[in-house]
Amino acid sequence: MAVSVRKQRIAAACLARLRHVHPRDIRMIDVAKASNSSNALVALHFGTLENLLVESCLTAFEDIATRLTAELTARWPTGDATPRMTYGEAAVLVTGLEEWEWRLAGYAVPRLSDQTQSDRFTYILQTVLGRIARRTGMLDELDGADLLFLLDLFGSYFAHAARLIGTNALTRAELERRLVRLASFIRAEPAP
Repeated sequence: MAVSVRKQRIAAACLARLRHVHPRDIRMIDVAKASNSSNALVALHFGTLENLLVESCLTAFEDIATRLTAELTARWPTGDATPRMTYGEAAVLVTGLEEWEWRLAGYAVPRLSDQTQSDRFTYILQTVLGRIARRTGMLDELDGADLLFLLDLFGSYFAHAARLIGTNALTRAELERRLVRLASFIRAEPAP
């Protein structure tokens, strides 16, 4: 079996377990068994259990981003006749993750240990948040460095919120309110 296929099978088995089990309760031997692999093979492909979990979480985030993009496109298609998305609708969309997805975010975000993982997470967030921000009209007056700064700001805020929600220190409803306030504040700021 090709290396990449074997690695994908291991990651898929880990992700399937993460839907039902908290990351701290997953063992490498269980993932190896579920993927018809050995512990040695899992370690060969991912190094450590934590790296396997983070990589699986990043794959889940890519799936989440695809789902959010599809929902955004279906409900707020591009075009002049399309009504602008409100900040409240945007906040509901980005906070509408399932419980296990928040659990993954709360686990993975503080453990993005290398630049490749951090860059991958940032790209996923910026892509989705950028599309949502365009639908709200927030980006109408921004471009270049200002646009990247704004996306970084929202990405960092969302990553921090994921940690808080993952540890039950913040509710989704409170995050929705905070995102709307933050967006409204940024949009209300006069240009210098």
